[in-house]
Amino acid sequence: MAQPITFGGCVAATGVPVAAIQAPINDIAQAIPSQNIIRYNPKILAVAQPATRLFFYVHECAHLALPTSNESVADCWAARTLDERKLLDLRTVQADLDSFGTTDWSHVPGRQRAINLSGCLQGAPPRMPDGQSSTRRETSAGNGSCNVSDSDVDSAEIPAHFRDEIGRESVALLKIDLAQLQENIADDRKRCSEQRQDLRKDQDRLDRSQNDRSRASWQESVESDLERIRKTKQSLARDLSKLRMVRAALAKLGQDR
Repeated sequence: MAQPITFGGCVAATGVPVAAIQAPINDIAQAIPSQNIIRYNPKILAVAQPATRLFFYVHECAHLALPTSNESVADCWAARTLDERKLLDLRTVQADLDSFGTTDWSHVPGRQRAINLSGCLQGAPPRMPDGQSSTRRETSAGNGSCNVSDSDVDSAEIPAHFRDEIGRESVALLKIDLAQLQENIADDRKRCSEQRQDLRKDQDRLDRSQNDRSRASWQESVESDLERIRKTKQSLARDLSKLRMVRAALAKLGQDR
């Protein structure tokens, strides 16, 4: 019988606590993003050492906490998180991973996966199943959230001519710009919300897929959804940055009066 997991709990990116539920799945464990749960098979889990069970749990937590659909990124996050908490028994985990081999198309072979963990702790990007670094794939996909931070707005690329134009515009024209930007921002948020719904549906289909071919197909759909969300967030950040500039220009004119 599998021993209880001692990690202090998993919280999804949405802030919702993640429940771990026993299920007769044909795998050790599986994160279900659409339900914010982790399913695990205690019979399969029992073949692993306690340290490796803990690693698998935190690995699945990474899919929900970051969130990410990238298996190698989830491995790195799990290794680093456990290492920071002094809970990582690296040699034991590596030995188990080496003996397990690979469970599906999205994981690198067991020996390479074990080697990757050492690189993770040294800050190196993990090797992907196709031999590519995971950094570009994960960065381009984003994390699927529609939230735009202040740093995103600050770093948004705004054409120089826009800055010049608002510096010369009258109050009346600035107010027209203000109204248009507020409309654009509302459209960006609505579009991102709709894209998030598509992402949840495709993630659910990915979770339910029963074979490698369908899983690969839905994985591509999920990454396409994430890319659309990333582009919408970029548009939103630019509009919010422009809005900030227009408001600053209006405030300046108001002070000059």
